[in-house]
Amino acid sequence: MRSHRKLRGHFSVAASLLLLLMGCVPVFGQMGLGMAPMRAEMHLAPGKEHTGSLMLYNDSHTDLRVRTTLSDFYIDNNVTPQFGVFPKEAADSCRTWLTINPMETEIAGGGQVVVRYTIKVPENATEGDYHCAANITTLPTAAALVGTGMRIAVSVAPAFYVTIGDPKVDASIKNLTLVPPDPKLKTGWRAMLTLENSGLKHTRPIGDLTVVNSQGKVVEKVEVPTVPLLPNREQVYPMTLKTDLSKENYTVRVKVDLGMPVIQDAVVTVSGGTKTQ
Repeated sequence: MRSHRKLRGHFSVAASLLLLLMGCVPVFGQMGLGMAPMRAEMHLAPGKEHTGSLMLYNDSHTDLRVRTTLSDFYIDNNVTPQFGVFPKEAADSCRTWLTINPMETEIAGGGQVVVRYTIKVPENATEGDYHCAANITTLPTAAALVGTGMRIAVSVAPAFYVTIGDPKVDASIKNLTLVPPDPKLKTGWRAMLTLENSGLKHTRPIGDLTVVNSQGKVVEKVEVPTVPLLPNREQVYPMTLKTDLSKENYTVRVKVDLGMPVIQDAVVTVSGGTKTQ
């Protein structure tokens, strides 16, 4: 049975997000491992199954050996997908419904391999939006195991979204805050947008944040990260600003489409680096 719980806090994809989501999640970028598509979405009824295929590419000149692990995922407070087996994600995960073939294989340099997947929904699955991932990671080839030296691992993580019934998005802006620079971390001003999804279906925010000076001129525009807002949780979307908000008076406004009937917005006014409203 699906339990409807709300996860509070600063949360994470794929993806790799990802995702998200979810895109390629490289551990190191020197090796070429790619996949298309990176996301599979399907609408299924309880007891039904769906089979499809993905194409895994080796863009390097070196033979690669890869292994797949089936994963839950969530998005952390840096909007980075985290993959693994997470008990707190069990109610919204399709990991146990997913099978992948092959689970382990070798790909010649410049070659490609078809990866087939099957999602089989349990008979007792309830209405909602479920997500999981296949985390595909390179391993040393048989030839590489004979030699010595540093070995580099690369991962890609295609995401799967399974919708059962007709779940709804119920998302809104909860908060917009501005974080001053941290001299120790050598960071500038950051805008922290908190979104809340109380519904049973994920959505992907589309929008931007603008910084307007006291003369009404837009001095900076930043896109809101298009990382999934998963069901039943709050998610923080950090955005780094180039503008020094301590120099004069600024108005910081965010407008975002969350898949709801109305475009939502939030405004913060700062005076010499101090929030005024």
